[in-house]
Amino acid sequence: MRINIEYTLYGDSTTFTVELDPDFYFDDNEDFLFGSTPRYIHPYEYLNLDKLLIEKIMLTIESDKSIYRRIIKFWNNSKNNSDILYIYDDSDKTVTEWFKIDSEHNFYIESLDFYKNEIDIWELQSHYLVMKDDFSQKFIYKKELERDAIQATKKVNK
Repeated sequence: MRINIEYTLYGDSTTFTVELDPDFYFDDNEDFLFGSTPRYIHPYEYLNLDKLLIEKIMLTIESDKSIYRRIIKFWNNSKNNSDILYIYDDSDKTVTEWFKIDSEHNFYIESLDFYKNEIDIWELQSHYLVMKDDFSQKFIYKKELERDAIQATKKVNK
């Protein structure tokens, strides 16, 4: 298993790469890719850097049969970000793709979640506010799922 974090800083075109040991990245000893819990929620928490310095960060976890890739781009002094998640699981022959935009305001964080549907089109799944004082959520839009399945996971012919 390989775990890498690549990042760029504002005003610097250099791409920095950090390799992480799975025992450091994960907080337990379960199945590393899909059963384990990361020690931290955000990839930048593994770096000894202020989040305000980071323009783009990409976490990649690869095993012989699976790929997990998460790319976060920041702007507006890190008050806004886009977050893209791609998971390929060779054993199940599935791909999951997710895209999120967060915008921080004085009293709340506004989030838009998109998933790729069966015909590879980004589809809005939810639009909501997270209140900063109590972390409650207020949904503006939430798509009702028609089936019991993980959102945005589809079979592939690879």
